[in-house]
Amino acid sequence: MATVADTSGSKQNLLVRSIVVAGLIIFVLHLLDSTILFTQVFKTPLIIVTQFIAAGLLGGAAYMGGIGTALLGLFLHLVISLVVAAVFLVAVQRLSVLRRNVLIGAVLYSIAVHWVLLFVVIPLSAIPAADPPPPLGLLLIWGAVGHFLTVGLPLVFVARRNLLGSE
Repeated sequence: MATVADTSGSKQNLLVRSIVVAGLIIFVLHLLDSTILFTQVFKTPLIIVTQFIAAGLLGGAAYMGGIGTALLGLFLHLVISLVVAAVFLVAVQRLSVLRRNVLIGAVLYSIAVHWVLLFVVIPLSAIPAADPPPPLGLLLIWGAVGHFLTVGLPLVFVARRNLLGSE
């Protein structure tokens, strides 16, 4: 009986470690991607990029909060990255169709995450409307490719390395 419990506990620990690793990779890569897009393409200062995330909770006041709201934005981005990783990796562990098609699943999931962010989360958040708004086409294309590279691929890597290695 101890062997069954140990195996279950080991699988649970491996899942938690996988979520943390994938979440941290997503956090760093997606932050780099967002930094490149917004600082280089849209000429937005880096502090504003991270304050934008905090603006989801605080509204326009986030842009007046200095380094404190920038750090809050980083923390929120980390939490979101961990949740995104957790949803996918738990699904991989529980759904055989996803285990068999992890790359396709990660591509679709990463694009879905971007669309939910763009069309649900941001519009329902306290973030003030951009004036002028960024071009939707660029956001859709950059977002789909960027999310695949910064969300989808890390999830495939971690799932295959940690969760699918014994299959």
